[in-house]
Amino acid sequence: MVLLRQILGNYAENEADRKHDREEDITFWIPGDPATFATSGEKPWKEILANHIPVGCDMKAFGLDMQFFLKDLAPRGHSLDIDNLCEPLFSVVINRHRWFSGRRPNINWWSASKTQSTDSGLKLTIFARPVHEVNLGEVKQTPFFNQTYTGRLPKNATDPVLSQWLESLLVDKPLNSCVILLRFGDKKVNLGDIATGRIKALLDGLYHLYGGTIGRPEDWRIRTLAVEKGNKELAPNSVKITVWEAI
Repeated sequence: MVLLRQILGNYAENEADRKHDREEDITFWIPGDPATFATSGEKPWKEILANHIPVGCDMKAFGLDMQFFLKDLAPRGHSLDIDNLCEPLFSVVINRHRWFSGRRPNINWWSASKTQSTDSGLKLTIFARPVHEVNLGEVKQTPFFNQTYTGRLPKNATDPVLSQWLESLLVDKPLNSCVILLRFGDKKVNLGDIATGRIKALLDGLYHLYGGTIGRPEDWRIRTLAVEKGNKELAPNSVKITVWEAI
């Protein structure tokens, strides 16, 4: 097993971007019980976030890392999905407090993880630099899946385009727990539209890798998720999908 670290973000292309390498990232610790999108706990959790995170400053932000610490990964028998944990945070940080100039498409990359802990809360880092190394956790060294998909992205959870592609690759038995890295060639994809956008539909279409059926993915098995856009090694209509088995 290895501690997986990955470089996320695009290298600065001009002097105006390179100057941000000298700026400091900002980290917040927000105590409380992280809640998922569209649940009874969402509103009080968003108020806690709003009280601990200041209104956006003049710093140009490129990406963010969200480490969710949870007393129970499945409260009342309802497993908490990574993407649904991210949505309330995006709503407060971007839409309400105007980080990333108040626009979700301005996010270049983000990573999120969930861990069971007696001290619940969120460790949030907002990055002032275009490129950063992030810790994705302990995984088996060899990726379980590492392929580049080129073509039309799924429009919703029941769009079969990705599941048909995965079936053609004869994917092994799905994982019980996994780490997923998605690298998009398209620099315009909205990485912040996590509740209903292309990322959600893509994750739902990858159920062959972590279990479930079409329209009913078991994406609660995703322990860590990282995404980036505008990867210069990829064509604009492609996404590289790398999955590791989490330890």
